[in-house]
Amino acid sequence: VGIKDIWNVVRKEFIIGIMIGVVLGIIALIRALILQKNPWLTATVGLTMIITVTLATCLGSFLPIIFKRLGFDPALISGPLITTIVDITCLIVYFEIAIHLLGIA
Repeated sequence: VGIKDIWNVVRKEFIIGIMIGVVLGIIALIRALILQKNPWLTATVGLTMIITVTLATCLGSFLPIIFKRLGFDPALISGPLITTIVDITCLIVYFEIAIHLLGIA
C-alpha cells in the first residue's frame, strides 16, 4: 500500500464518515431537542456525533494501514485495541465540545 493509496482510502472513509455522522448527528439533535430544551446541549450532542463518527471511520481505516507499514499485523489493531483508541479519543472530543459550548470548566 503506497502513500497515495493510504490517502485515497482515508479520504473515502472521511467522506463516508461525514455522511454517516451528519445523518446520526441530525437524528441525535432531533432526539435531544425533544427530550431537552437546552439548545447548547442539543448542539453539543449533534456536533459530537458528527465529529466522533467521522473520526472513528478515519481511525478505523488509517491505523491498520499504519500498523502494516510499521511491520505489525494489522489484525492486532483491528479488534479491541482500535475500539479502545477510538473510545478514548471520542470521549475527549465530547468533553472538549461540552466545555466550549456549555461553558463547563
